Formats: sequence, C-alpha cells, structure tokens
Amino acid sequence: MLASKEVDAMSDAGRPAEGPGARAPFDSPQLWRALVGDHSAAAPVALPLFSTREALAAGLTARRLTSLRSRRRVEPIARGRHILIPPGAPRDWRIAPLEAAWLVAVSVFGWDLPYLSGLTAAACHGAIAHPPGVVHITGPSQVRDIDLPGVGCTVRFHQRSERTWSESRGAHHGDPAAVDILAGELCRMRITTENQTCLDLEHSLRRTGHPRVAAAARLTLQRRAAYRALWDACQLQRRWTAYGRLTGWRSQEPIDPRETYRSF
Repeated sequence: MLASKEVDAMSDAGRPAEGPGARAPFDSPQLWRALVGDHSAAAPVALPLFSTREALAAGLTARRLTSLRSRRRVEPIARGRHILIPPGAPRDWRIAPLEAAWLVAVSVFGWDLPYLSGLTAAACHGAIAHPPGVVHITGPSQVRDIDLPGVGCTVRFHQRSERTWSESRGAHHGDPAAVDILAGELCRMRITTENQTCLDLEHSLRRTGHPRVAAAARLTLQRRAAYRALWDACQLQRRWTAYGRLTGWRSQEPIDPRETYRSF
C-alpha cells in the first residue's frame, strides 16, 4: 500500500538509498549480499527487484533461488523477475502492483528517468480509480509492454523525449515534465504533478486509450488548479494546445460517450 506523497525536487529521485525517507524499510543491499554470500557483491540497480540473470551472475544457483522462493525470502512477479521480501513480512505479503511496475521501469531506465504518468498518475492523485491491470509509466524511449502476472498487472510504457526543441531561438520546448515523489512501502516513485498530469491528459486524451476516463480525470484535476499554475506548467513544453482547450481558447476533443475502462 502507498504510504504518502511527498513533493521533492526533480533531482531527488526515488532512489531507495538516498535522502530522507528514500530507503526501503530494510537494508536491501545488505540482504542481497547475505543471500549471495558475498559481502562485496554489487547490488542490482533496481533492488529490491532483481532478475534471474543478476542472481546467477552474483553466484546464486538455480536450486538456491528455488529454495529462497519456497521459504518466502523472494517473490517472483514475472518470468526471470523477483522481489526481495522484507524480513518479518507476513506470510501473505505481496508487493503492490504500482511499486512492482515502477521497479521494473527502474530496471529499464534507472531511477532518475521514468515516472508514473497519465491515467496512473491521475489515479494516484485521487482523480479516478486506478486503471485495472495496467500501470502507465513514461520514459525517454519506447519499450514494449511488460507483463507481471505475479502481481496481476502490465507495465505500459509511453515515450517522452526531454530535449530542447529550438536552441537557435532560445526556446526549450522539450523541458522535463514537472515531477513529484510518491512514497511507497519499498521505494519512492517519480510521478507527474497534478498540473502536469492535467495538461498531459488534455494533450492526448485519445492516446490514453480511454478518452472518456481521461477527460473525467482531467476535469477533476483542472478544478483543483489555478489557471496561472497551469500556465506555468505548460511553459517551455509542447502543451499550448492543451492549455487552450482547458481555458476555452480551443474546442474540446470529441469523446465517445460509450468509452469506459471495460477494454482494459
């Protein structure tokens, strides 16, 4: 379960080894070294998530890994992907799908680049219910969906290139998205701010795959925001059309009234 939401600087990413509240409730690198029997072993980048390949490279045998699973020391969430279980966790402990998806994104892009976005971000901000069976995460490059049957969800990646669009004019239309930090049980996750989420949803309602749900989330987030704050959020980004729709300068995108979450 998610514990709380914290607003941090973008440079203070959800890395579970730095910053106040950034650590997991257990020393996962130390636990990792104890599991592999090597106190100098480097921890996997997305720990407490690790892959079978990383385990074998660190000296764990397939038999040992099977034993750890049977003794509830690790939890498989997908083929070749495992989570370290916190010491003292109850027998029925399971990692939250949101955190599992985030750690998978970290294993792909590192701690500083991906962030929860779109409908998932809107749900974390309380604007809508969580999309069933899917977690939306944005990264710097396109990656295929990754299924996590162990937690019953799919990680759906979206691409956003954080780059300068017109250096000759001094306009940085590719500036990074505004990101907060969401504190979870095992790690902290980067997530678009409410204003950024509102603009992103309006920018591409249909690309979410569920424009009616996205429109409802956008409306809830818009009611919480001041237009000045939305204006500040869209500065230096490709969100002028979205801002125009939110403020009535442009017509809203037509939406199929039959659209629901049913197609997830």
